Amino acid sequence: MGQVGTVTIYRTQDMPVALLVWAEQMQVRQGQPIRMGVALENRSQRRLYLDVVGPYGLVAETHMPCKIEVWKENQLLPYRGHIIKRPALRDEDLTPVYPGCFAGLIFDLRDPAYGYQLSQGRYEVVLWYDSSGMRGTWFNKAKRLWRGRTSKVKVPIEVI
Repeated sequence: MGQVGTVTIYRTQDMPVALLVWAEQMQVRQGQPIRMGVALENRSQRRLYLDVVGPYGLVAETHMPCKIEVWKENQLLPYRGHIIKRPALRDEDLTPVYPGCFAGLIFDLRDPAYGYQLSQGRYEVVLWYDSSGMRGTWFNKAKRLWRGRTSKVKVPIEVI
């Protein structure tokens, strides 16, 4: 964990890919956006090809590598977002990430696509990247995909 201005960054130490997560604010008023960022850092000595997509709340879906869970008082909140149907993943869909570089995106946890309607309270947002299960005929067109998993990153958020 580290501070950059008013942004707190949470980082795994995984090799060869580390996951970085940050939240613009750790405490937000009800109705305000909950903007978070997620990035993958290539810590290896070679170029890696990553599937850089927004976090997805159905952790059983192998075709969405960036996973998210939202917990409130030790209870996992159900995912109520859209079921995403992706076309077959191809090499040209992957993002090349050079050694020491990052690839990522910013998302709003309150966006209807994520399906989380957060009322007042304290939450723990858990994210990780898992492309290890992305195999089989559906993924055969993406032969260069790095297939691995990062450890989980936990970010506390409070809605007031």
